[in-house]
Amino acid sequence: MPMRMPPLHWPRRSRRRGVWPADAYFQAKLEELRQRHARFGDTSDNLEPNLKDGPGGLRDLHMLGWLARRSFGVHALDRLVALGRLGWDEAAALERERRALCRLRYGLHLVAGRREERLRFDYQKLLAERLGYVDDGKALAVEQMMQGFYRSAAVVRRIGDRLLQRFEEHFAGVAVPEPIDAHFERRGGYLATRVPGWLGQDPAHVFALFAAWAADPALRGLHSQAARELAQELPQIPAYEGASPSLRAAFMALLRGPQPVRTLERMARAGVLGRWIPAFQRVSGRMQFDLFHVFTVDQHTLAVLRNLEGFASGRPDPRFSTAHQVWPSLRKPELLLLAGLFHDIGKGRGGDHSELGAVDARAFCEAHGLSEIDTALVEWLVRRHLLMSVTAQKQDITDPEVIHRFAVEVADRQRLDALYLLTCADIAGTSPKLWNSWKDRLLADLHAATRLALRRGLGQPVAVAERIAENREAGARCCWQRDTTRRSSTRCSRACRRKTSCAAAPTRSPGRRMRCAGPRPGIRWWRRARCRAATAATDWTCWYTCPTAMACSPRSSSPSTAWA
Repeated sequence: MPMRMPPLHWPRRSRRRGVWPADAYFQAKLEELRQRHARFGDTSDNLEPNLKDGPGGLRDLHMLGWLARRSFGVHALDRLVALGRLGWDEAAALERERRALCRLRYGLHLVAGRREERLRFDYQKLLAERLGYVDDGKALAVEQMMQGFYRSAAVVRRIGDRLLQRFEEHFAGVAVPEPIDAHFERRGGYLATRVPGWLGQDPAHVFALFAAWAADPALRGLHSQAARELAQELPQIPAYEGASPSLRAAFMALLRGPQPVRTLERMARAGVLGRWIPAFQRVSGRMQFDLFHVFTVDQHTLAVLRNLEGFASGRPDPRFSTAHQVWPSLRKPELLLLAGLFHDIGKGRGGDHSELGAVDARAFCEAHGLSEIDTALVEWLVRRHLLMSVTAQKQDITDPEVIHRFAVEVADRQRLDALYLLTCADIAGTSPKLWNSWKDRLLADLHAATRLALRRGLGQPVAVAERIAENREAGARCCWQRDTTRRSSTRCSRACRRKTSCAAAPTRSPGRRMRCAGPRPGIRWWRRARCRAATAATDWTCWYTCPTAMACSPRSSSPSTAWA
């Protein structure tokens, strides 16, 4: 006897019995979405993703359809286009990615011979072969298949976030705009543009949007209208090679401004970072078919940057014994940020990714107007970012000859500190299980031993003359200069070095206290801080009295404040 199928539409009374109100249903499904994403680390870029329940998977699409039906009474997402809740391009993109995800899931069931939602390593090669992927000179078949999945999941998440926000606005009502400046306003806690279409007028407006977002930590995110305009503007954003100098300066201002790591994460998720740096777009969604990396190349890079952000916060982390103490010695923290961004960007090109990434890093730094010494530091860090890890884990660091060879290779205290921080962040960002207290102790011991060797005279400071000139210029800019007519002043000098102190710096011994008039006459300010102007061969501590001492630098901001 054939099985009797339930009716397509239940009787009216049954459908109304026990039905949640639309707004309560939305809140419940939204909380369910958050909990489900949290089980997968809130990322779809795990190397063994769940095609159904993972972030950006089929369950996200199902939930959007259920919310559309309960909120607006439509039975398909494309019906929201006529209601003005979804753009036709967004509806087409969701349908395209739904088909791609369904094809992967159906193929997985055939390969596994049973119901299976997690795309495990055991099935990935078999599934790639079944779907017709073949190896080429740049990537394996399985890597091509997985990259397609990660990009599909990223599109689903981007459009899904915008659609969820529109559902929220539908239930909450139109929020009263709160002006921020001439171009931006808050709407319900989200950042929006005051004039529709303003983002499309100039690519520089896109960077201005992210700058405004970073300047206000209380913002919940981008308003759906601004997010859709940003998606439509993506094809107009040029690569940095063909951008104007002002646009390049705007990008560097984001790196030197507040929340630079959060800004890079937002730009990566919105697709802006891949447009600006084409090499980053090539590694977006690129998996690494091994048992060490648990994230794609782009997500691993962002994890490294988040670790660096943790070092900059100044808060001790039990996983890292000395990283937060080493961070304040960095001369320009944004250089380490650039090294972290480019350290794996050369993967998947069929050569040594360190060498390829170093070439890209130099080209980027030169295009953005960095000095030769800064460019050389970033290039060296990218090229040799595996040096400290290999030395600590594969050689006997108690052997003086090993320390001597490593110190000669590093040659400079700035290089040593930056390499140590990058190595810690890189290993910890590869896999949560890969970093442990043993590796932390190895790297800390190697750093301390090499620092002592450099102090004893093995170091060969890089670009000494250029650094002396740079520190003198920075000291002159930061000296207090009193204007007799307007009674104004600028910041006091931090340039204090043996034999190379700037003309405006006090000439007393750096081991003694020095006094400087603060911004209010008659008040003496005493402050002790690290002199970041010192070279690697000189490890002195400066005493000065500026009330904004930690902010007194060529960037006019300290790492602890600019990276907070």
